[in-house]
Formats: sequence, structure tokens, C-alpha cells
Amino acid sequence: MMRFFHCCLAALFLTLSPATAQIPGAMGDGVYIDGNITIASGSPNLTVLGASFVSTDIGKAILVPAAGVAGKPLAAIITGYTSPTQITLSVPASTGLAPQPATVLYGTNDAPAIQAAINALPESGGDLVFPAGIYVVTSEIVIGNGTSSAASTRYGVRLSGVGVPSFSFGMFTGYPNKPAVVIASAGTAGNVIKIAGPLQGWGIENIAIDCGAQANNGLLVVSGQFGDSRNVPITNCRNAGIYSDTVASSVPGVSNVDSLHNSFYNTAIFVPSIAGAKGIALTGKAASNTDYNVFTNTAIYNGGNGVAGFGIYLQACDSNQFFNIHFFNGGPNFAAVTLDYTVNNSWPASNMLYGIDVGPPGINTTFQNSGTPGSSARKNIIYGLIETNGGVWPVGIPNLVSDIP
Repeated sequence: MMRFFHCCLAALFLTLSPATAQIPGAMGDGVYIDGNITIASGSPNLTVLGASFVSTDIGKAILVPAAGVAGKPLAAIITGYTSPTQITLSVPASTGLAPQPATVLYGTNDAPAIQAAINALPESGGDLVFPAGIYVVTSEIVIGNGTSSAASTRYGVRLSGVGVPSFSFGMFTGYPNKPAVVIASAGTAGNVIKIAGPLQGWGIENIAIDCGAQANNGLLVVSGQFGDSRNVPITNCRNAGIYSDTVASSVPGVSNVDSLHNSFYNTAIFVPSIAGAKGIALTGKAASNTDYNVFTNTAIYNGGNGVAGFGIYLQACDSNQFFNIHFFNGGPNFAAVTLDYTVNNSWPASNMLYGIDVGPPGINTTFQNSGTPGSSARKNIIYGLIETNGGVWPVGIPNLVSDIP
């Protein structure tokens, strides 16, 4: 009987085990070029000293820093080849650039192939494995098909890169900064990766995300639950590296649409010099929010120089826990932790920060409130503020308490 049980149980697991798939058609051939770039306003002709363009690059996506409208990145397609350092773009520059150092990204648009591979997995999900490479995308990658009126019928997808990515992003000098797997935006103004809930079960691991100062969010979680993110460095997002939100509070047949019980392990976020940019933002709607999520070993680097930016931004959220939070660099207008009560004055509430270092030189504001907490708002709590690097315990901030010695 026991032998029969083990035999049948093994067969059952083999039947139910999730699919593992590669990504047919994805090239992962993105290239970062560090060199002096020149392009005139109104011209599509780009020169990049140090580049090694070839004629077969025609048709690839390209992102040119600071050459777009109002100095934003210029997203285009390579339409012509002149020489290894000179190409023609599908759209002209809105901002002219004299020779100046910059990092240009170009490569095959892998978004359609990645999305097709996700959609080809069973409805119950599976692992999508990324070989080493830089995967350029010009539209967001979506896990799930949930909406404000229906839960997702697809779930259980995990995007997995090979190896463990480097995390430097300028935090420490002298270390290689070439992750094995990068998903890099070269066109989308939305998100690089989106979890489209209500949805239970999702995962991302060993993948670096580059918004290119073009995409708003590196990882957008909308009513995602029981997800697992680990070893995910994120850089250069216009709004937030990680942005957690919800759909409206009432979805037919769904009892809870909060973004909850997700785990984020080993996360490093570079906040660019863009006004309003954030490292991690947790929010929701008036009656649904982000709660019971856990962040373990989180590093946030502020790249701002006099630009108003934020590290951790807590809004419509409660009962989230952060363990070992480390802020790098500063900036005269950078706020490490912000508690925003403007969506629902009962939140943020009961969020807990264990071991937080807000002491690097240059951080202007360590803790602050936006709006006024309501009478029903429960306390947010700091358990252990690291003073070694100059951190100072917050005093007199409504609805924020600590175990100050």
C-alpha cells in the first residue's frame, strides 16, 4: 500500500509540476555604449563615438539620453546605417546634444517574444528562464490579465534569470556592474514589468530592471498577492522602482483585492535625479490598499542632485514590514521615509521598520508626513534606527513612534 501511495503521489506531482520554458524569438542582444554623443535638434542623425554599429542594427530599438522633449530620453528605431559610429533614427531629436558623455542603449525589441512566451504557459503558470543577455523592451511585460472587474485567470508565472545580478549602481566603486540578465526599457513610458491582478502567485528572480529614465515604474504590482521577488536590482525609474497599488475595492466574486503577502528579498534601487522619483511606493485606493508585504535586505541609492526625491513612500498601506533598510548617498531635497495620509487618513498605519539606516551625509529629510493622520490611524513603528552613520531618531512626527533608547 505504501509503495502504491508513493508511486501515485509521484505521478501526481509530475502531472501538476509547473512548466519551464525558454523564450523563443527573444534575442537578448542589447548593448550599452558609453561614449560621446552628438545629435542636432530636429535631426535624426546620431553620432556615438566608441560605438560599433553595423548595418544589421537597422530595425533595432534605441534609447538616447537627454535628446527627447525637454531633455528626456529619445526613444526611436534605427532606420539607417552610415558608419560604425553614425546611424539614422526614426524620429528627430527634440533636444540637441553637442558632444557629451552618455550611455546609449540599443537592441532588438524583445517585448513581443517575452510576452508571447508568458502567454504560452499554462494558465496555472510556470517558470520562464532568461539566458544571459540584455533584453530590450519597448512595451511593458505583463503577468496576469486581471482588471477592475475580474480576477486574473492566469497566475503562477515566475520570470527567472540565470546567476545572481550585481547590485552596485554606484553604491560602491570598484565592482563590476554587468548583471547577467537585464530587462531594459527603450520605449515604454509605462512600466517595465506589471503584475495585473487581482492575482495570486507570481515571481521575479535574478533579473535587473532598467527603466532608462523612460519608464515610470520598474515593477508595478496591482492587486498582486503571495508573490516572490528576489535578487532584483532596479534603476532609473521616473516614478518608482517598485510601485504597489490596487484595483477598485469591489471586484465581483473577489473578497479581497489588496496587494498583500508579497515578499521582496535582496532588493537594490537606484533613484534617479528626476523630481518626484521614488525607490519603493506602497499605496492603494480609498478602501483597498497594500498590506502584509515583507521587504528584507533593501538598499536604496539616491542619485539626485538638488532634485526632490523619495526613498520609501508609504501611502494607502498598512502592516508592511521592512527588515534591514540601507540608504546611500543623499541630496538636499531627498526624503528617506515619507508617510502620506492624503488618500485615506487612516493609512499608512501599523507599518514596521526594523533596522533602518537613514544616516548617510546629505540626506535632508529622514522622516516626514504628508497630510494629517486621522483619529483611526494606528501607529507606524521604528524598531532600531542605525546611528553608526549619523542617523537621528525622529521626534514629534504624528503617528510615528520608535523604540528610541
